[in-house]
Amino acid sequence: MGRNNENPCHNYFDYDATGNTKVYGRHTGEHIKELMLECIFSYGISANHIYSLTTDNGSNMIKSVQLFLDGDEEEEDIDFDELNINNDEEEEELVINELSESIRDVVRGFRLIGKARAAMKALKNQVFMVSIRRSKLKKTILDGKTRWNSTLAMLARLLELREFITEIENSHADLKISEIQRIGIQEICSVLEPARKASVRLQMQQLTIGDFYKLWTSYKMDVEEIDTVFAKAFSVALQTRENLLMDNDIFRSAIYLDPRIKVILSTDERVKAKAYLVNLWQAVHQMRLDRNSNNNSFPHGHAESFIGPLDKFESAMRERENFMVSPAFTIENKRIDHLLENFEGHPRINSTENLLEWWYNARTDMPELFILAEIVHGVPVTQVSVERCFSSLKFVLSAYRNNLTPSILEDILLIRCNEKFEK
Repeated sequence: MGRNNENPCHNYFDYDATGNTKVYGRHTGEHIKELMLECIFSYGISANHIYSLTTDNGSNMIKSVQLFLDGDEEEEDIDFDELNINNDEEEEELVINELSESIRDVVRGFRLIGKARAAMKALKNQVFMVSIRRSKLKKTILDGKTRWNSTLAMLARLLELREFITEIENSHADLKISEIQRIGIQEICSVLEPARKASVRLQMQQLTIGDFYKLWTSYKMDVEEIDTVFAKAFSVALQTRENLLMDNDIFRSAIYLDPRIKVILSTDERVKAKAYLVNLWQAVHQMRLDRNSNNNSFPHGHAESFIGPLDKFESAMRERENFMVSPAFTIENKRIDHLLENFEGHPRINSTENLLEWWYNARTDMPELFILAEIVHGVPVTQVSVERCFSSLKFVLSAYRNNLTPSILEDILLIRCNEKFEK
């Protein structure tokens, strides 16, 4: 299990790998949550200092985050035995016809993918594989059901092998693909190909929530231009997911503090984002006061009479600091909600501008908002940095170094994945 931190620095993100842990035992949500807590505690970070968590959509990872946020409340499990699932095509069609139009089109799309998968499995026959090789055609591809990009590659290869399949379709039932089915497969490919290109761009490390939204919107516009049934159903699904994103306080507040795209927020969304940012500011302010209070406390095992003159002087200065209000945390003279309202009227900047560099240059004019911007724009949008750290594991744990202990392996990866140690 890998953990990375994302820190905005001037015009780029600085990534800190905080650890890679080999997970022993079951990969349950409860166990993963305990490992996360163990990691942050080892760095002196308390749970209430965590602003956001970025993970994949694995059920165990989602549950670990829910347990992290909500405690150990148990959720009701789904009894899959009660679901009436069968493979009768006629009954499936009756069920599909009762669904809404958009869902019905998506279900038919999945059935086409299943048909293509069956055809590819049939082509794995040794006789067919030899014929494909002799014809100097590209070999067959079988997708992974949880990897949609591999499904796209499988469908595209099936279309490439169309003429070969037509010649041998009578030799195997799964190879019979009608013209209507072939057109349907082409429609699916036309929708997924722009998604593949967008996913490649999402592999960039220097990515803010605003950058993600730009790529998301560009892809959605590409899909809307495709006049097919499946594309329209896919567009509905994209809009549904976007509504969920815009209902997230962290996502919405990052859009609010992005002068490139903040204009997309509705009046209600702006009000909610501003309220969330005000609460965030108050939390940051309180954390700073708590930190100053802790810094003023004496070290364990030392009485005040044993502190030297310089320590007493420093202690007096820190106590004095508590009664002074830092300009960056002024909430009496410059209320943060007023500053946010003024920011709403700030003219929009070009969408190609570097957001982190823009905020860095504006830090002297808007110091309070700059502090908030560092937090909301520091949210990792993807897991790219962690996945790349995992990929580097093969260069460390090889057949010639397979006796490394977990602690040594973690130390090596910690150094390898943090570029600042190389300077």
